[in-house]
Amino acid sequence: MIDLKNLLADGILLTDGAMGTYYKEQGGICTRAELANLEQPSLIEDIHRQYLDAGARLIRANTFGANTVSLSCDMPRIKEIITAAYDIAKDAVGTKNAVVAADIGPIAGAEDMSEYCAIADIWLSLGVKAFMLETFTEPEAPTALAEYIKQRCSESYVHVSYALTDTGYTKHSYYSGRLLDLADKSPYIDSMGFNCGVGPMHMQSILTKLGEYSKPVFALPNAGYPENINGRVCYTLNPEYFANIV
Repeated sequence: MIDLKNLLADGILLTDGAMGTYYKEQGGICTRAELANLEQPSLIEDIHRQYLDAGARLIRANTFGANTVSLSCDMPRIKEIITAAYDIAKDAVGTKNAVVAADIGPIAGAEDMSEYCAIADIWLSLGVKAFMLETFTEPEAPTALAEYIKQRCSESYVHVSYALTDTGYTKHSYYSGRLLDLADKSPYIDSMGFNCGVGPMHMQSILTKLGEYSKPVFALPNAGYPENINGRVCYTLNPEYFANIV
């Protein structure tokens, strides 16, 4: 498997895009995209392949919401879903010059780090060394999880990403610059950035107001803002506009 640090050393790194909304657009039938790792694996693999064909060199496994709260199941079921997701992503990548990363999102209502750590242990048991901790709105949980992962596997690569509003703050009132400063100083975090929450224009505006950092900064904006069209949530920006902004 390709090393993520080596890919970043080449310069700008293209990642994949959204899974949940695109899964629905491509004919997904599961209530949650993570369940499709077991119910529609070929569709998930096809989505990964589409992103790879478009130039992505970082593929996030379909596990953003793979936790007992989001999926209303027990940890053995979560392990089954994560294992399937990793196998699907590896098959999609094959021999391509790309890396598969564990994707871990926030766990609603989590009172401690126990489930986060249990999920990380599943990934580590699979031999995964690239972790994307995404869409957080506060620094405590992802920073603590990054430390846990690094203590278990010092060779791992841990990225932490936050979801912003168009004000440059998270919903929990953490300023974007402060979040990057904290991540840049953490010995357990390898790169940081923002994903989701805002479209490309607002993302660009926020980033241009921030300083320079010693670590790589990722920017993964939404394709605009969600609109309800005939009962469906859609992102209506065209690819040309998105590409011109970013």
